[in-house]
Amino acid sequence: MTKLPKHLFCSNCGTALPKNLMNSLVIGEIAYCEGCGQKFQLNFTSVESEPKRKPLIDWEKTGVDLQQNLEKIGKNLQKVSEVVVNASIKTAQKVGEEMKKFGDEVKKFIEDE
Repeated sequence: MTKLPKHLFCSNCGTALPKNLMNSLVIGEIAYCEGCGQKFQLNFTSVESEPKRKPLIDWEKTGVDLQQNLEKIGKNLQKVSEVVVNASIKTAQKVGEEMKKFGDEVKKFIEDE
């Protein structure tokens, strides 16, 4: 149901239209101003008709943009993951080499004793 403002005024004489006239307009009846006789009728646009103005948001473009941005984020995350994994592998290799050197030094120390 169409929601009307609390008060409607005649565009011809400025008289406030009573609630019963406002209700008549909502159900599609013709109403007349009690002050000057001005005729009023609400015209409703059917749901099937095309909107007269362009929608504020182009949802199709927004969806495509969102998909492209998510794909870019996915690729960037993959690159970052590869860098982190490679750095972790290199660090683990260095730690392993250091542990081997330490083990060799401990072994040598024990053999020298």
